[in-house]
Amino acid sequence: MAKTMIITLGREYGSGGREVGKKLAQTLGIPFYDKELITRASEESGIQSHIFERADEKTSRGTMFSMGWSASLYPGNYMFYNNDMLTNDSLFAIQADVIRKVAAEGSCVIVGRCADYLLDGTPGLLKVFIHASMEYRRERIMRLYHVPAKDVDGVIKRTDRQRAKYYDFYTAQEWGAAKNFHISLDTSYFTPDGIVQLLADYARRQMG
Repeated sequence: MAKTMIITLGREYGSGGREVGKKLAQTLGIPFYDKELITRASEESGIQSHIFERADEKTSRGTMFSMGWSASLYPGNYMFYNNDMLTNDSLFAIQADVIRKVAAEGSCVIVGRCADYLLDGTPGLLKVFIHASMEYRRERIMRLYHVPAKDVDGVIKRTDRQRAKYYDFYTAQEWGAAKNFHISLDTSYFTPDGIVQLLADYARRQMG
């Protein structure tokens, strides 16, 4: 019987981590979750997806969202309404519940959102971090997202800082630190396709 393989991908902005994750899931024929987690969290909680998007991989205990309606308990027993207000911490708790559910359903690839931390100890878990040289990231972001050369370094630093704060805040661990992952790979050295092949070969062996 094939083993379950849960692959989590943390990534520096512009490193191509999402591309690696999506191609890896397609190569292995298993589900891919990135923004899909927001859709599912919205469907299961009844909270509009744009509210999750506004808080996606951002952290602020002071940020609250007016719901205009009230409810009592989320199925995960998180009391996340307080005078019709919803906090970022509550949104994180809902997404964490969804991440654990999709992992329990079978093999998959999950990008970001502290999935490596939330699923730590899960059988078949492979925790991956994707990074790249600054030069590679600059070129890729300017080419794909049409960010002007004069702005690209600032965009990279702000996005990485935001992801690091989110990860550090909810895990009390250092974002990108090698000790928190099973493997850390550089797309400017191996290339995204090379990394997909490397991880796919490993996963196939593990999955039988």
